[in-house]
Amino acid sequence: MGREGRDELRLVFSGRGCLLFRSPDGAGPSQFDIGIYCGLPFSPSLPIPVSQNPPPELVCQFTGFVAVCVLMKPKIKLAESKIASGGTMALYSHDGSFSMSIDGQELMHSEACASERLMGTLGVEKIELDVRPRILIGGLGLGFTLRSVVDAVGPEADIDVAELVPEVIEWNRTYLKDLNGELLDREGIDVFVEDVSEVIRKAKADFDTIIVDVDNGPVAMVAASNVSLYSNTGLKRVWGALKKGGRAVFWSAKQDQAFEQRLKRAGFKVQAIPAKVHARAKRAAYMLYVADRSLGLGHQDEQL
Repeated sequence: MGREGRDELRLVFSGRGCLLFRSPDGAGPSQFDIGIYCGLPFSPSLPIPVSQNPPPELVCQFTGFVAVCVLMKPKIKLAESKIASGGTMALYSHDGSFSMSIDGQELMHSEACASERLMGTLGVEKIELDVRPRILIGGLGLGFTLRSVVDAVGPEADIDVAELVPEVIEWNRTYLKDLNGELLDREGIDVFVEDVSEVIRKAKADFDTIIVDVDNGPVAMVAASNVSLYSNTGLKRVWGALKKGGRAVFWSAKQDQAFEQRLKRAGFKVQAIPAKVHARAKRAAYMLYVADRSLGLGHQDEQL
């Protein structure tokens, strides 16, 4: 494509789209998002001289057709941290929204939080507030599951949040304070660094609800140890950590019939509920598994 000057932008037309590039001070195309509006296919490149501070919208008349490219705000890396698996977790902001990624693969986004909110709602929908309930959330993330639980039960419950990555808690207290981070300082909410599977292992019928939103669901991305949480043994421990009549909710990136069968073998009554990425989505992309503990003993192994 050639090297652009310090005072020009370049529109590159290809197929039915156009890409906007700028390279002063060594900034590359990856620094900017791409805005596309194009009437008909184009093929040549067209340099456009502009000022040092170009307007956000540029209109280029070319062979009788108009192409409009919008230069949007850059995606900014706010912080990053090495995690136990050896990968790198990063927090990004972009035009008022936030996201977390592992080695460049996005885990969660503040504009795509419908499934996390639904998890919280489903987890506490049958809780009785006449006796102060205790709720365990595995995974803090961007705080939307915690937010939905608080919205549902208010200050009438004790909520424990186990987060494996210490920096995620710190990011919520700092960068994400105005998103959901302010919840961490509310009375009745205890957010701490621990593997939720260890919290579950040590519990004996302690929780009315357990909401598991760690990693990528039954297929782990963040930590290999998370796989054990979704194993037969791990699910029996979840069963044992719940009070009689308690409920667990698990997030999954996709339908997982093998996981559903493991839940049933552990003694749960199971519902598989499709969940959307965001509220306006036309179809569901994820699956939430709602697992109710029966009043009997189920398949609980007393030696676990």
